[in-house]
Amino acid sequence: MAMPWAVRRSLSPGTLKGIEALRSTVLTEDDKIQWSRLVELLEETTVNEDDGVVSDSLSDGIPENEVTSNKGSTETAKKAAMKDAVLTLLGSPEGAVLRKLLADLDSVDLVKRLLSKEGKRLRRQAVASLVSDGGNNGESKIEGDIVRPVSKESVKLRKKQIKVTRKVLVALMSQHLRRQWKAGPIAVARFVLLLLRVGLGVVRKEIFNRFRSVTNILKPRSVSVPL
Repeated sequence: MAMPWAVRRSLSPGTLKGIEALRSTVLTEDDKIQWSRLVELLEETTVNEDDGVVSDSLSDGIPENEVTSNKGSTETAKKAAMKDAVLTLLGSPEGAVLRKLLADLDSVDLVKRLLSKEGKRLRRQAVASLVSDGGNNGESKIEGDIVRPVSKESVKLRKKQIKVTRKVLVALMSQHLRRQWKAGPIAVARFVLLLLRVGLGVVRKEIFNRFRSVTNILKPRSVSVPL
């Protein structure tokens, strides 16, 4: 897949100019998230996904429910590949720029924005990324499933990168937790509220996915009788 490779390249610039360009794209001069750009990107992504489903169902003459199911599977695979690309980048030497950017991010301001009305979509996206699609028994692992042929050396390298990624994520989380604490009780309360909202969203979506899986199993299947 070319997209994950392109994402890795864009998040790991090798020149000073490229690093400054990436930083100015994601963060403001005072290390706050470029919120308007983030919201616009989310809106464009949502519109593109919806347009893709409609165009496929109209052009191919395939039943809409089948197209939606196939499209959903494709989008899930793409998102999994993108997520894997970013996670492995965090644990690689090329991910130094991304690690520095995430460390400098003003998480106090980000939490405040995520709790706003405009942040509702982003919270939903966060929930969706944390919840399985119901097809893998509710398991969601950082490693993911390697579905393409890879060499033993690549598998070892990937496992090493994932191991380092875990350590990086723990270190980043600890740093931002301390930042919330130093910002005062209001910042801590906002952070706890955000965790509760995302946590409840994960629980609701997991319950819905489980219910949908059971419903699909119990749903009677139509049998075609030859004439």
